[in-house]
Amino acid sequence: MQLIPLQPRHVPAIARLHCDALAGDFLPRLGPSFLATLYGSMLELDAAFGFVTPLDADDVSGFVIASFDSRTLFSRVIARRFFRLTAAVATAMLRQPSLISHVVETFFYPSKEGKDMPSAELLVIAVRSEDRSKGIGAALIGRLDEAMRQRKVSGYKVTVSAANETAQRFYRKLGFVLTSDFIMYRNTWNVFVREVT
Repeated sequence: MQLIPLQPRHVPAIARLHCDALAGDFLPRLGPSFLATLYGSMLELDAAFGFVTPLDADDVSGFVIASFDSRTLFSRVIARRFFRLTAAVATAMLRQPSLISHVVETFFYPSKEGKDMPSAELLVIAVRSEDRSKGIGAALIGRLDEAMRQRKVSGYKVTVSAANETAQRFYRKLGFVLTSDFIMYRNTWNVFVREVT
């Protein structure tokens, strides 16, 4: 299985995959155009990094995207790409204006996770439905662990909807530990932490 660093050319593919694989979540409801703008901005500003399992030059079967410091991630992206993100959000809001409060919550959720959480975070991981149960997700986590070790990061977190039992089983199987929860979008979210040794 080939894993390569996430590049700007992969952004449209990971935005589509995010929408397909995690269709019930909030960000996919804003559409692939918004996600491409968000992820593209993160990569341009070196605020996030990731890995993909490529299908061809531009398409992927799975991806993971993370940040070494999610506490400053959104503030950096908003400050440097405010107009670009505002335009992308406005376009999505025209289709679903009721989601505006969710947008605000999303950009400030790191403050809800607790003070003792690692600053590094796995932001999103997704694998095409037809490629699940092939070890792609575990391989992506393994590559993410390597990147964290190289930066001397001792642990990172991931936020998961309490209703998403499949994702919770996946993280527990790989050694993530449930450490806290909080309310966002009127639902409970769990925070899992993985120690990197």
